[in-house]
Amino acid sequence: MNVYTRDIIFAILFLIYPFLLLLGSKYLGKLGISKDGTRKFVHVFMGLVIIVIPWAFKHVEIALIPPILFTIINLVDYKYGLLSQIQGEDRGNVGTVLYPISFIILILVFYGTNYWALAVLGILTMAFGDAGASIVGRAFGKDNTYLVHGEPRSYAGSLTMFGTTFILTIIIFTIFGGSLGITVRIFTLLAAGFLIAGIATIIEALSLWGSDNITVPTLTALSAWILITQFMPNVLGNQAIVNQPLF
Repeated sequence: MNVYTRDIIFAILFLIYPFLLLLGSKYLGKLGISKDGTRKFVHVFMGLVIIVIPWAFKHVEIALIPPILFTIINLVDYKYGLLSQIQGEDRGNVGTVLYPISFIILILVFYGTNYWALAVLGILTMAFGDAGASIVGRAFGKDNTYLVHGEPRSYAGSLTMFGTTFILTIIIFTIFGGSLGITVRIFTLLAAGFLIAGIATIIEALSLWGSDNITVPTLTALSAWILITQFMPNVLGNQAIVNQPLF
């Protein structure tokens, strides 16, 4: 089997996978899970595919096929409401359309570079951080909120977003520190986790009408790249990768 054929097979599998998740979400719905809960289930498990993209695809143009097609599918669903599990209880936003677009952007920017772990960080921050913030915020934050452009945000949800991103940053920087050019020290990890988590939390809080589905992954990854290549070498004394430009 040649590499191109292998890539096509993986593209087909990646196209089937979301529909399997939708079937799983329908089963969860029958168990009494809310539509928003089933949407978060799809959201989280879709985010996990970002981890295996460089291994699954050797041609970036084929890697882009699944997210491009699902951008179109989600746009049709947003307009006509064909797949209720995708939109959940928040049909007034375009978040599900923007989510695969964030995959497209991160693949175009980070595929084939030593910084792919930052694409993983961006998507997983959205997948786990946003889902956790939504669940915790709705469960515990209804009486303790603040307003952003007239839209309520819960302190519990924002704290969950911060904590989740903080943990994800430490894990990813520890695992992929070598390829990212990071000297893994406790202070470095804590400082990076704090800064990136703070930025991601602010971005999530300021993003309205589902726009966090694109702003959180892309801007979190970009912030992490700036931190690694600019801030860490100059302030924390780490050696950044300088022989492979991002663009």
